[in-house]
Amino acid sequence: SWDFVNLHNKGLQLQPTNDKNIYSVTVVLNPYNEKAISEKFWKPDTSLTVNKVRYYSDQPLVDALFNLSLEEAAKAVEPDSTFRTGAKWAGVWTRDISYSILLAFAYHNPEVAKISLRKKVKRGRIVQDTGSGGAWPVSSDRTTWILAAWEIYQVTGDEAWLKEVFPIIAATLADDEQTLYNPATGLYRGESSFLDWREQTYPKWMNNADIYVSENLGTNAVHFQAHIIAQSMAQHLGDKRAAVYAQRAEQIKKAINRQLWLAKQQYYAQYTYGRHQLMVSPRFEALGEALSILFNIADPVKAKAIIANAPLTTFG
Repeated sequence: SWDFVNLHNKGLQLQPTNDKNIYSVTVVLNPYNEKAISEKFWKPDTSLTVNKVRYYSDQPLVDALFNLSLEEAAKAVEPDSTFRTGAKWAGVWTRDISYSILLAFAYHNPEVAKISLRKKVKRGRIVQDTGSGGAWPVSSDRTTWILAAWEIYQVTGDEAWLKEVFPIIAATLADDEQTLYNPATGLYRGESSFLDWREQTYPKWMNNADIYVSENLGTNAVHFQAHIIAQSMAQHLGDKRAAVYAQRAEQIKKAINRQLWLAKQQYYAQYTYGRHQLMVSPRFEALGEALSILFNIADPVKAKAIIANAPLTTFG
């Protein structure tokens, strides 16, 4: 169960034994289910992917997985021409759709991607997904929307789209700068875009106010790139705010390298935290480290060090 808060309601509670120092619980992992292990077959439905890109290789399994992914993507389009987040999550979710557009859907289906992003705009601002404290500003990664909007423009070259999204981006960044920016550190406040499930991923003692005060690597990397994109858009549209966005981006980049780089571990800390005196959590945050490399926040030396020192387990 993912519902860790209510484990006791599922019979998962430690019980006393004959030894007063020992408590026990019996957990059946992967209980036998004949239906679950029965052999399954998949036959491509070419009607769903007739006009889509083709991929061929000498690896039949890879070809099949590619074709299956195209089919699943087609099935994920809702009647309102938006991408469904998942089987159990109806509607459009800002971070989910934004990362998906950035990784594939801008190219795969740019028109549905546009409609999906429009669903996440209210009062001329980007809508924040639910998160700790309800939503924004404790959860503060809505700027992933900006990554997706720019990716669509890079794929399509649609000038009308650029003119449509820039005012939304400008208003969102202005609100975030007023509410999230910490001038003492140069970083933006708010929870991780990667570990966004409150008590499952933050220490028990941290409440919503503590999570708001924290400054996360991945979220700050997104804020940095959002300002880089805003600068590019402003320059293209002849907007005078381009220089302001460039200056803010540089401030965030310098702050990440100043506040979060761990010289001993040779990678970035996952976040700063603490109610009154901020300190760094020396954990490795996979998303934040990757974005720092992809967005050139880390210089080439740091980038190589991050990859070389990424924690490895037996299976990767």
